[in-house]
Amino acid sequence: MSVASDPRRRQIAVMFLDLDDFKLVNDSLGHAAGDVLLREVGRRLRATVRVDDVVGRIGGDEFVVVIVDLDAAGAQAMGDRIRQAMRDPFLLGGDEVVVTTSIGITLAEPGVSPSELMQDADTAMYQSKDRGRNHVTMFDTSMRDGVARRLELERGLRSALENDEVSVVYQPVVNTTTARVEGFEALMRWTTPECSYSPAEFMSVAEESGMIVSLGAHVLDEACRQLSGWRRNVPGCEDLTLSVNLSVRQMQTSNLVDTVAETLGRHELPGRALWLEITESVMLVDTVTTAAVMSGLRSLGVRLAVDDFGTGFSSLSYLRNFPVSRVKIDQSFVAELGTQPVSDALVRAIVAIGRSLDLDVVAEGVETHEQAAALVELGCRRLQGFLIARPVPPGEVPALLSSVDVGSHCPVTPRRDVCRRCAA
Repeated sequence: MSVASDPRRRQIAVMFLDLDDFKLVNDSLGHAAGDVLLREVGRRLRATVRVDDVVGRIGGDEFVVVIVDLDAAGAQAMGDRIRQAMRDPFLLGGDEVVVTTSIGITLAEPGVSPSELMQDADTAMYQSKDRGRNHVTMFDTSMRDGVARRLELERGLRSALENDEVSVVYQPVVNTTTARVEGFEALMRWTTPECSYSPAEFMSVAEESGMIVSLGAHVLDEACRQLSGWRRNVPGCEDLTLSVNLSVRQMQTSNLVDTVAETLGRHELPGRALWLEITESVMLVDTVTTAAVMSGLRSLGVRLAVDDFGTGFSSLSYLRNFPVSRVKIDQSFVAELGTQPVSDALVRAIVAIGRSLDLDVVAEGVETHEQAAALVELGCRRLQGFLIARPVPPGEVPALLSSVDVGSHCPVTPRRDVCRRCAA
């Protein structure tokens, strides 16, 4: 008898849960702490669902909840309740650990076997991962094509470096006060003879599979090689800086500081030439180890930036306790400037926090003159986005440096206290 053929005809749904970045807890705090976390997750799950629902762990950091007598809306609400319950910190020894959860849900249909239900719920869970993790996703049949697509991407990524398909493009960051391009952000691209993949397509696959570590090391090395050449050979670029993104998994590798030090030495770059960008989620797992890694990077002279600030578990304690020198305002807030008073208030608050803590503040995703003018009015002087320039391949960077003239293409209202070239 299939799960769907309950003789009482009760609506049954299967929920598949996966703890985001659980491996990092094992790697940083040890397997004993990981086992404690799994037991605590099980207890919290049991306390969140109803008496008739069934909770089970099926291996590793994966759990299943069988839900009875709830329709799709009710199952979605239950998933959201579980997701919210998991966001409260877990106390593991002396460490507080926050673990988010990606959830997939499928409703049983007549004739569907238990194994098919599990597969469909697992597929929906991976859709939650692809949406940025910490989401709840209901299964639909179109997602089966997504599974095949994911497997195709993973196979392709494994050979991408060998086939020289991974490249780096560069987007400038301008300072409207000095009217100069201060630096660039290095962004990974994957292009095959058949097509080009957007980062939104492959980055989650790279992270989940662990391939992000080798891909990230390649991007860091290539970006530093290019930066070294620009600083030596392009007039006026002696102080140019470069930003490179670090994923959660990269931050938890034991040799990250050594890798960065070797890369800087190989390309004869001072640490101050490099910014490493992390997301707020990096600071949630094993804060002691993370702080030690960040301090090691700072000892090299490397500066650290918090990317997408304001979209995750924002906490002023992170800025106080970690050696951070820059915050980047997420583009979702920038896009709503002038239309959503809440976004205006948030941007104003982030700029004020940055000023009070002596942090650089960069607004990313700037696409219109109105957004740029509003940002400068709110006190943000560093801008990045399509209005300034789209990401370009390395060969176009020298020409971009001479063509991006904040004086003649100023994205802000001409004012002497904003851009001296505009006022000239």
